[in-house]
Amino acid sequence: MNIGIIDAIIILFVLLGGVIGFKEGVIKKLTSVIGLVLVVVLSFMLKNKLSIYFYENLPFFDLWGIFKQQKTSTVLDTTQFDEVIFENGQGLLLNDTGLDIAGTTPSKTTAEYALRLATDLGCDDICIHYVTRPYLTRHGKGYLTGEQKRILLSDGVKEDRTNTYNIFQDDFRFGELDLDAFVKRIQGAEADIAMPHTLNIDVTHCDEMDRVADFKRHFANVTTYDSALII
Repeated sequence: MNIGIIDAIIILFVLLGGVIGFKEGVIKKLTSVIGLVLVVVLSFMLKNKLSIYFYENLPFFDLWGIFKQQKTSTVLDTTQFDEVIFENGQGLLLNDTGLDIAGTTPSKTTAEYALRLATDLGCDDICIHYVTRPYLTRHGKGYLTGEQKRILLSDGVKEDRTNTYNIFQDDFRFGELDLDAFVKRIQGAEADIAMPHTLNIDVTHCDEMDRVADFKRHFANVTTYDSALII
């Protein structure tokens, strides 16, 4: 087969273009993969430092105040129910008091938000339940008073089946619960509540550490459970 000079030049350009395109594609793909890996690694390394920096230096917006000014109709008719239950998140040790910024959350972990909703819905006969174990627990980093290894805290304290280590919540930590300090935290949470209500302390995991008598010396209404499940 005879190939002319023009045909050879065309074939050469086609092959050259294929080689250059392949190299550029490989380089582009490799660069993209390396860039993605770097972004993921740097994000994981800097997330805590950046979140603390943003929390301490950037302003917060009171969105609740904005919505509070608007007249809205509720979709919940409380007359249809015997009881309406509001569940708050996290714990009193994480409440935003301004004293331990790195170890708290920028929100109220008391009953404040739930009571706002209860007021808007016209609820009365309020009962507030504070739920605790007979010892302290905490996920991840941050100050934990009286921290102790689980096996040294008490022979009966079991390893949780659900609260295990993962990259999002880190380790599940344990500590001794100072009941005098616990009482002060409850009193601090109760100080801002103006509406009449019943206070109840629910103590779970009593089968792991028997402190029922101690709690009952400090509070009038104490309900105890031998596990994490509250019925």
